[in-house]
Amino acid sequence: MCRKIGILAQTTGTSDDKDVWVGQYALRRTRSREKFLSGRGDAESTHRGADEDGDSDSRVADVVNKQIRNYLSVVVVLLAVAATAHAADRSRGRHKLNWDQDVRQAWKSAHTADRPLLMFLTMDGCLYCQKMKKTTLQDRHVVNDLQSQFVSVALNIKDAPDLVEQLKVKSFPTTVIIQTNGDVIESISGYQTPSQLRQRLHATLRQVARERNDTVSR
Repeated sequence: MCRKIGILAQTTGTSDDKDVWVGQYALRRTRSREKFLSGRGDAESTHRGADEDGDSDSRVADVVNKQIRNYLSVVVVLLAVAATAHAADRSRGRHKLNWDQDVRQAWKSAHTADRPLLMFLTMDGCLYCQKMKKTTLQDRHVVNDLQSQFVSVALNIKDAPDLVEQLKVKSFPTTVIIQTNGDVIESISGYQTPSQLRQRLHATLRQVARERNDTVSR
């Protein structure tokens, strides 16, 4: 009989032994493949999660950027409207006059500056009072005259009823001009256009100048 040689003799066994070995080998291969696929699936899942988180952050950033752009657009529009309104007022010659609201303080200021005191007297519900405030008393030339030559105070009759009674004011608006010696040198009743008011103001200033010259000459 031929004898089996070397390594073949060591690896050769019965048919049943070969089947068991093949089955174990196949099982190990299957488990190894499952482990590989499982690890690959976990990696893909992690990658997809990262992508989803990135997409979510990107969407939030887009929303925030859109809101910022909308806000900036509103600010730009408001600034443009304000600039246009200011330019329109300037083109119409409208200026704001800084009115005193305290007649006693205004009277002290008039004495300090040696200027006549101009009182603009109004009352609630007076349409012509409001009209004169928004037109004549915002005229550039009128405002220049008042700021350079007078101390101006605006009063509502409910805040100074005794003064209004003393001045015998019956209609509104009324513009009263008082010299620093206490003399009333002008009382202008009713609504005045810019040109009308300026004529009265200049006439008053000429009268004040004459009175001062007469006082000095004496």
